[in-house]
Amino acid sequence: MDANPIPTPADIDSEQPVPLDLPIQWLWDMLDEFVYQFQSFAQWRSVVKNKSEDELTMLAENPQIWSCYSVLNVLYSLVQKSQINEQLVAEKNGSSPEEVA
Repeated sequence: MDANPIPTPADIDSEQPVPLDLPIQWLWDMLDEFVYQFQSFAQWRSVVKNKSEDELTMLAENPQIWSCYSVLNVLYSLVQKSQINEQLVAEKNGSSPEEVA
């Protein structure tokens, strides 16, 4: 039997994380896209001259949208949950990163 079977609807509706292993390339692509979307929005937000009044009002009323603080918080949480720092230290010390994960 597979260690990580395909999640059922009951798994998805549960309060617990879904036991799912994603390919490393998918994880990289999701992280890369997240950072790209932040960077694109930040560039768009910084150019005021081509914005409509509605867009300017929306930006003024919602300064927290894609804020640097919230993006860094998501990235920091990802680092903490992935235990990547501990894995890198283990690898540097000649241990297996899987032992830490």
